[in-house]
Amino acid sequence: MYKKIKLLSTQTGVSQRTLWRRVAELEAEHERYPKAVIRDEGIVLVNEDALMDFLYYRTWLKDRNLRKEVPKWCATR
Repeated sequence: MYKKIKLLSTQTGVSQRTLWRRVAELEAEHERYPKAVIRDEGIVLVNEDALMDFLYYRTWLKDRNLRKEVPKWCATR
């Protein structure tokens, strides 16, 4: 489900500023999360499942060796 940053911020307890940074990092992971972020006329919608998966595996994805151990992300979970 796609949601706005403000709504995700209130649901997760993470500040909007931090979420914006994480969304920028999520966009850089275009091989793992294709089309996870939608930008349309100033409105940014983020796939909630992709963001939660990214936040969970973020430290693993940054490490070149641990990155190999991260399970594939499936959009149909």
